[in-house]
Amino acid sequence: MGSVHPGNKHVFCTLTNNKYRGVRENQPLNVANPREKNPYGHIVRWEPKGGDHTATDFNWDIFVLAGNPDVQEGLMAGTANVNKDNMFNSLMALVLTAQAACGS
Repeated sequence: MGSVHPGNKHVFCTLTNNKYRGVRENQPLNVANPREKNPYGHIVRWEPKGGDHTATDFNWDIFVLAGNPDVQEGLMAGTANVNKDNMFNSLMALVLTAQAACGS
C-alpha cells in the first residue's frame, strides 16, 4: 500500500512480511528487500526528481526496516530509527495527513 506525503511529495510504500523472501528462487534478496524471510516488513520511500511525479527519475531508500531490537540483532532488529517505544511490524497501510506532516 502506498501513500504520498502532502508536504514534500515523497511516496511511501509499505511492504509486509514475506516468509519466502530469500528462500524461493523467484523471490531473491536485493537492495529493496535485504532481509531473508522478512518477518517484520519495511517501508520504502521514493522522492521524484524535482518533486515532479511525472519525472522518469527518482531517489529511493528504505525509510524504516521494522524489527524488534529488544530480542533481535542485525537486520532483524530493524533500522536505527526503531526502538522499544515505536516498534511495529507487518504494516498493511499508511495514511499521511497534512496535520501529521506539519507536526501538529
